[in-house]
Amino acid sequence: MGIDYKAVGKQIKETRIQANMTQESLAESTQLSTLNISNIEDGKTKLKLTEIVKIADVLSVTVDDLLSDSLIQSKDTYDIKLANLLEDCSNDEMRILKSVTKATKEALRNNPRSE
Repeated sequence: MGIDYKAVGKQIKETRIQANMTQESLAESTQLSTLNISNIEDGKTKLKLTEIVKIADVLSVTVDDLLSDSLIQSKDTYDIKLANLLEDCSNDEMRILKSVTKATKEALRNNPRSE
C-alpha cells in the first residue's frame, strides 16, 4: 500500500483548521510556500519526509496522525480520533451513532472488500 497523498492532504487541512491556522501561517512556520501548502492539501504534491515532519511539528501532532489513512497499523490513532469525535455528543447522538456503527461494522464484515 502506498501513500494516499489526497488523504494526507485532507488530514493536514483538517488539522490546520482545528489549530486555527491559515495556509499562509502554516507556510510561514514551515518555510514552505503558500502555493506548496495548497497543493499538499489538495493532494497534488508528494510530500518529502522533511516536509511532513515540519508540518506535524508546527501543527503539534505526530506524523502518524497525518499519515493514518495511509497506514495499515493505525488503530491507536483511529481510537483517539473517534474518541475526539464523540466527546461532545449528546446521549441521543451517542445512541444513534452506536446503532449506525454496529450496522456498518456488520455490513463490512459480511461484505469484505478486496484489497
